[in-house]
Amino acid sequence: MKKKLPQFKWLAATLLFVTAMVMPKMAWAQVTTSQPVNGDGTAANPYQITTAAELAWFRDYVNAGNTTACARLEADIDMSEVCHAADESNGVAELSWEPISKKFNSWHGSFDGNNKTISNLYINTSAQNSGLFGYIRNSKVKSSIKDIIFEKVNITSTADYSGVLAGYAGNTDISGITVNNGSINGYSYVGGIVGRTQSSTTISNCVNRISILGSDYAIGGIVGYVDKSTSITNCANYGNVNGGRAVGGIVGLSYGLTTLCNVFSSGNVTFSSDANGSGLVVGLVSSTLTISGYAIYYSDAKIYYDTTEQEPVALGEVPSPVTVTGESNIKGLSSELLKSGWGAWLLNGCQSEGAWGQTINTDNYPVLNGTQIYPKDASMKCTCTDLSGTFTNTSSEASTVSLTHDTYTHYEYIAPTCAEGRKEYYECNGCHKKFSDAAMTVEIDNTVIERTNAHHDFGDDYVCKNCSAAMPEATLGDADIVVEKTDNYDSQYGYNLFKYVADGTGTLHVKSYGDADTEGALWTSVGGEVASSVNNDDSSSSETDFSLTFDVTQGETYIIGVRQKSHEAIEGDYILRLRGSWTETADRMDIEPFVWTGEGTGASPYELTSACHLLWFAKLVNNGNTTACARLEADIDMSKVCHAADENNGVAELSWEPISKRSNPWHGSFDGNNKTISNLYINTSAQNSGLFGSISGGNVKSSIKDIIFEKVNITSTADYSGVLVGEASYTDISGITVNSGSINGTTDVGGIVGYANETNITNCVNRIPIVGSGNIGGIIGYGVRNTSVTNCANYGDVKGNYYIGGIVGYLVDITLNNVFTSGNIIYESTSPYCGLVAGHVNEKLTIQGHVLYNSDAKFFHDSAEQTVQTIGQKSTTATITGESNIVGLNSGNLKTGEGAWMLNGQQSTGAWGQQLGTDDYPVLSDYKVIKAAKGDNDTYWATFSNLNSDVTLSVPSARNLNVYNATVSSGTMTLTKRTDNQVAKGEGVLLKTDGEYVNAKANETDGLTAADYANNNLVATPATEQTIDAEAGYTLYRLTYNNSTDKTGLGFYLGLVKDENGKVDETSLGKKLKATPGKAYLNVSTEAATKPANAAPTRGFAFPGDDETTGIGEIVIEGDAGISGTANADGRIYNLQGQQVTTPVKGLYIKNNKKVIIK
Repeated sequence: MKKKLPQFKWLAATLLFVTAMVMPKMAWAQVTTSQPVNGDGTAANPYQITTAAELAWFRDYVNAGNTTACARLEADIDMSEVCHAADESNGVAELSWEPISKKFNSWHGSFDGNNKTISNLYINTSAQNSGLFGYIRNSKVKSSIKDIIFEKVNITSTADYSGVLAGYAGNTDISGITVNNGSINGYSYVGGIVGRTQSSTTISNCVNRISILGSDYAIGGIVGYVDKSTSITNCANYGNVNGGRAVGGIVGLSYGLTTLCNVFSSGNVTFSSDANGSGLVVGLVSSTLTISGYAIYYSDAKIYYDTTEQEPVALGEVPSPVTVTGESNIKGLSSELLKSGWGAWLLNGCQSEGAWGQTINTDNYPVLNGTQIYPKDASMKCTCTDLSGTFTNTSSEASTVSLTHDTYTHYEYIAPTCAEGRKEYYECNGCHKKFSDAAMTVEIDNTVIERTNAHHDFGDDYVCKNCSAAMPEATLGDADIVVEKTDNYDSQYGYNLFKYVADGTGTLHVKSYGDADTEGALWTSVGGEVASSVNNDDSSSSETDFSLTFDVTQGETYIIGVRQKSHEAIEGDYILRLRGSWTETADRMDIEPFVWTGEGTGASPYELTSACHLLWFAKLVNNGNTTACARLEADIDMSKVCHAADENNGVAELSWEPISKRSNPWHGSFDGNNKTISNLYINTSAQNSGLFGSISGGNVKSSIKDIIFEKVNITSTADYSGVLVGEASYTDISGITVNSGSINGTTDVGGIVGYANETNITNCVNRIPIVGSGNIGGIIGYGVRNTSVTNCANYGDVKGNYYIGGIVGYLVDITLNNVFTSGNIIYESTSPYCGLVAGHVNEKLTIQGHVLYNSDAKFFHDSAEQTVQTIGQKSTTATITGESNIVGLNSGNLKTGEGAWMLNGQQSTGAWGQQLGTDDYPVLSDYKVIKAAKGDNDTYWATFSNLNSDVTLSVPSARNLNVYNATVSSGTMTLTKRTDNQVAKGEGVLLKTDGEYVNAKANETDGLTAADYANNNLVATPATEQTIDAEAGYTLYRLTYNNSTDKTGLGFYLGLVKDENGKVDETSLGKKLKATPGKAYLNVSTEAATKPANAAPTRGFAFPGDDETTGIGEIVIEGDAGISGTANADGRIYNLQGQQVTTPVKGLYIKNNKKVIIK
């Protein structure tokens, strides 16, 4: 969800910057790290850490990529030598701890604190994920951290995710962490132990005793934000918790599948937002919360709105329809009851033994691993009410707790038949325990009597005539079933029966999976004749599953029977799989694709070949299958499942309901397989419109790729609209092309994505006009948090009222890498904040490669042309890195191919291309662009090679192109024109043309034969930039200018390399050259490069202009330069490029194969 950044965060960052400017000069803090002496970092032999320097070494080692390293503390650690506040009086600069483990390369090992103490942990940062550990998350391998005691903590952060132990922890077991004193002050998602947890994380036996402060959202005593499957067991918070909204004693925000088991909190809670959501146990419960055991809180603790006391509640806000299981187990106890020991007793499961204890008359609250307590004269009702009496630490004084039950419900005996029977029992209406007597003194666990008959006798209503049990139902998909022992009948009684109501008309496929040898059958009615029967598929028993097919009619009922061949019961897992191969009907448009082995996984996606299949997939996802994966296997016309109204033909409007809802977002993969989806129609007043609605990657990034859209028609009066997706978080999107149609939304509207968060968008194209109100972009409407746009193009006009951009409308933190836009910007507001690239930069824009725009594009206010700008508005604290790489080219220059060359990083390989003479702009295509160097007489020369495929070189029909082989003999280079413009894979050539840019397009097949060395001395450059060394007896030449400043004397000159200061390594002449991918160089035997009259190889071959065969760039000159700089007839002088000179100026030259200096 989009979140505006508060002004104080900008102010804080600014003040930190200003402070740094005005501080007196101090010594830079240096950290000397040392590798632990013992251990090799494995789980069996972890690094044994004894000092802060060793802990810092472990941090650096993990952050360098050793993400499975394991460690154990062997001594208490004072962190002050590796992190500390500034000390101006002693000239000591601040040194903030950089956490262990980084996002996207996170640690997943084990760390054993060994019950040692870490003191003086100091962090002062503006980066996310702060704590001893930063970001821990690996979906496959569980991390483990345990048994650390923290003292004198000092953590300050102006960013999200802060915790003393870790800022962010997913799939991690955390236990035995104690935070005794210090402070933590963060922004959002702040916790005493962890800032945010996710995906199968457990926190147990942890204690926080410090005050927790966060300025914004989700602040908790143990965890700030629980997201997806976290359990917190035997944990205590004794500190006050302060925040904006969603503030809780244990958890600030519980978002998904949180379990609290025997936890305690005594601190006050303070919130500052009007939107409350704060409680003494949990602040805001946004998804399922389960209380297992007890959650005890100090009932005299206070809740404040700023300084105004509020009514104390355990759960601050539980919006409908969120459920809390076990809510009755949340108990508030007074100071008197807590001091007496009742809290510890309840937290131990109403017994003395357990994790909790308390020294009576000393400890005011229950304490983890405290002194064991025993009931002395205690009594209570079974509902954990009416608590009275005391506890003792002396076992000899122990007695039992007097327990009073509530009224009971009597359940009478039921005799077993073909269904299970029931024992007579009494159930307490308070605690719901079961007893065999009315006095409720003898508790029983099992009230079931095993069935006596082996089969049911079902009637026409599919209900058993004896026991009234309904026949179990089978549905499409995979169902876990129980196959019981059956009587040896040839009728239906010999099978376990399942009722199936046909989902569609067509062929039903039934198959069983398991370890036992089974048989199957199908009937059309109860008691009827078998319609289809299959024994074991393979008499050799190597195939133990049966498979049958039957033609069914939608809505009709069928009976499927399964039994073990021996008629015995089957133990263990067993699966009954049903698939349908349906015929499309007027009443049934969502047709499941029939793929017998496809399970909707990434490795085996559903194969979609029609609009009905796509509709079925949307319903599957929206009904809760949020990891389903699919691949298009055909072009899809959506007009059957979504369309405008047609009153003349009595057709009602049918708007597409997007795939994936924000309340339960999809996070699978969708492969468009370069197929086309046409006629997508949406007309809605709901948020999140597009083919997909709202998606979020969760533990694994979502992925959508390679879809072409035609004839799009999207209209929305709500936020978040994009042709592909309305709202995308933590998603990889690539290869999306929107060719035709229209999209008209309100706020956050984009050609590809409406709202993007931590999302990568690559190789995407929009060609349609984008219309909305605010935050409108050709690719993204609103982009935040580490979102990137790479190799993407917008050719459509963008229209709105405010924050309008050719690529992005409004951005907070985005990277643009080699993107292009050519569309006009049209705005209707007097304060539009719009730009050809971006409308508004709120925080950070990073330019990598180039951002290219058509400088002939226009700005219009209504219909009046306005002054053009690339960035509409930039916040005062915003930064733009690489702004000089935002470049505009006019239409004429764009047609030449210059833009495509720039976007490919000034090389002939990359995502960008352009068919010269056809495409007006750079496009994502396989018509790559080569740049040639200008020689004499308006000729252009270039070398070329391709290591991946055979290639055809071309120019527009009005231009000329010649392709040559080059050979050198007796110091003369000869160019031989090739019969065509084809270049074999891995072959180097020289080309000559009459324009600056040339096309290179890969052939569909590789069948060409490269010229051998005798006919071509040109060699292809490697796939990566590197230095080439000449073999013994060979000389290297590169294509370059003799004078790079004036760009004169184009030709092949001796290869060379330069040092880091740009100075030529003279020993490298002809022996080394720096090779760039996609080009070629001359590799000539030194003998062939030497004229008979010379002792040294020729130093250059200059192109004379029009000749097909070049001469040597060596000119006989009378005279000698000598010391005075005048020439005589005794020698020749060459510059370091190998060109002979006649009137040298001061500098270094070559004469008689030796270096000379002209002064």
